[in-house]
Amino acid sequence: MDKLYKNYTSSAVFCKYDEETFSNWGSLYFKHRILPHMHKNKDAAILELGCGYGRYLRDLEKLGYSDISGIDISEEQVSYAKEKLQLKNVTHGDALEFIKNSQKKYDTILMLDVMEHLSSDYALDLATEIFRCLKPGGRFILQVPNAMCPLQPLLYADLTHRQAYTSISMKQLLISAGFNDIHTKSLPTIVHGFKSLIRRGIWNVFFNPLIKFYLITTCGELMGNIYTPNILGIAKKQ
Repeated sequence: MDKLYKNYTSSAVFCKYDEETFSNWGSLYFKHRILPHMHKNKDAAILELGCGYGRYLRDLEKLGYSDISGIDISEEQVSYAKEKLQLKNVTHGDALEFIKNSQKKYDTILMLDVMEHLSSDYALDLATEIFRCLKPGGRFILQVPNAMCPLQPLLYADLTHRQAYTSISMKQLLISAGFNDIHTKSLPTIVHGFKSLIRRGIWNVFFNPLIKFYLITTCGELMGNIYTPNILGIAKKQ
C-alpha cells in the first residue's frame, strides 16, 4: 500500500482527468452534496481526514471558512496541496494517529471517499476518536462506495479500496463509535445539463425501481433502500 499511496496523485487522482477538470467537477459536487450539511458559521472548526490534494479545503477557503485543516497519508497529495493550491494547514500523516493525539474539538469532521480504504477495525477506532473530537452538536460527514449498487463500480475503481458499505453497515459503524443521530442519503446524478438530466430520469424511472423489485423478490426487503454508487452519511454528536 505504501508504494501505491506514494504516487497516488499521479497514478490514481489525475490518471484520467487533469487537475482543473477534476477540481471543477469536485466543486460542483461539493456545492450540491456536502455544503448543505456544513455549519453556516464561517468560524466553525473543520477537519478533513484524507483530504487528498485539498480540493474541498480550497472550496471551503474560497467560501470564507477560516478554521480549516486537513491530513492525508499520501506525501505526494499533501505536497500538491501545499505547493500547487497554496493550502497551509495540510499535514502528512496517519489519520488515526493524528486524531488520537488531537486535543482540539471540531464542529465538523469530513471523510469523503476514505473509509473504503480502511480495515473494519481501523475504521471503528477512527470513528470512535472522531466522536471524541467533535464538539457537542458537531457533525461527522462521510461518503463511501455503496455495496448495494449493481456491479459496485466505485469499489473496484481503485487498488487501495478494501470494502464498500451499505446504509445498514454504515449505521452499524457509527452507532458502535458512539453516534445515535445518524442520517444516510442516496446520491443520484446531479443535474447540471441535458445529459445529466436524461441520466437522472433513467435512474428514477427504470434502474432504481428495478433494483427495488429485485431485492423485494429475492430478499423480501429493500436492504436499506439506497442503491446509488455512493452513500452519504451525516452523524451528529448529541
